[in-house]
Amino acid sequence: MTRLSQLRPLYEAEGPFATAYLDATRSTETGAHEVELRWAAIKDQLRAAGAPAGALEAMEPVALAPTRLAGDATLVLVADEQGLRYTSVLPVRAPERAAFGALPDLAPLVVALGRTAPYVLVRIDREGADIDVVGPTGETREHETVSGGEENLHKTGAGDWAALKYEHRTDNLWDANAARVAHEVDAILARTGIEVLAVAGDVKAAERFRDSLGQHGQRAFVALGTGGRAEGTDEQALQEELGRVLAAHVVRDAEDPVSRYRQQTGAGHGAALSGRAAVVEALQKAQVDTLLVTAGFEDESPLWVGPDPVQVASSQQALQDMGVEQVREVRADAALLRAAVGSDAGVVVVPGGRLDLRDGVGALLRYADASTS
Repeated sequence: MTRLSQLRPLYEAEGPFATAYLDATRSTETGAHEVELRWAAIKDQLRAAGAPAGALEAMEPVALAPTRLAGDATLVLVADEQGLRYTSVLPVRAPERAAFGALPDLAPLVVALGRTAPYVLVRIDREGADIDVVGPTGETREHETVSGGEENLHKTGAGDWAALKYEHRTDNLWDANAARVAHEVDAILARTGIEVLAVAGDVKAAERFRDSLGQHGQRAFVALGTGGRAEGTDEQALQEELGRVLAAHVVRDAEDPVSRYRQQTGAGHGAALSGRAAVVEALQKAQVDTLLVTAGFEDESPLWVGPDPVQVASSQQALQDMGVEQVREVRADAALLRAAVGSDAGVVVVPGGRLDLRDGVGALLRYADASTS
């Protein structure tokens, strides 16, 4: 499940917002020029839609700067007249789009985030490890190197008493180094709540490291068959294997909410529902625990919103009947995501075909009431 609390400050700004999804891939010699041309086209679209010059000026330096990704990259930019409000780089080549409106156009971003997960990558050997904390869009948020003792790192293979004593010291040193790495990783997992711990490198060192981890780390542990600390390791193969690991994790992570949804709808408990109108009513009451969306979720149907994120309704009159005076018409997908973030609901992108959600959206509720039972 994806928590989108990082988007809350964006939704708290008044707007209106210019949103751009720019193909920032620079994999050829002419890549930089191609990005310039693509940005010029998107900028023209935003200008034609009414985006203010201040927003476009704030976006342009970031749009034209190289990203940190060597392969496919889509740059997500959100700005208003006061400046740049949000930027992120997705490690995929997503369809380009531009929008200007009362709310930011974040449905493609949320769907992309729901298809991946943050992770901790540990490249380990018998001397220590390199640790990277990687966010859901592939950005390295933290990097740390843990170095242990190096004396007596190699066993002799001899059989006399002195050699056995030497090898015993070597085993102790390997265990101590693995324990140092495990201590650091356990602290990272406890602080971040990350559920994927990918480990590459020396097999024996990885086994000792796993045995030294706490329960959270052992549950999250995934041994990789590629990569490591040694020079010449195949980074591309490592990234491809990581992609498969993360994809499998996302599918497993969706199993629980999918199962809960089926149980709650099948047994008539009333704690799950689907369809735009039903979800809107639940969001009004901050009743939604988890917003469920399909893998291709987009909804251009109109909804009406007020200043508060949970002030959302299917008609202007419905909001005015609630006493809301400042009413704006927006895209349904933008309004639903804003209300979910504003009420601290999680978002799950349901793998294709797993659930039949009317209008591409459903919800697991914090509680059932007369309107949902």
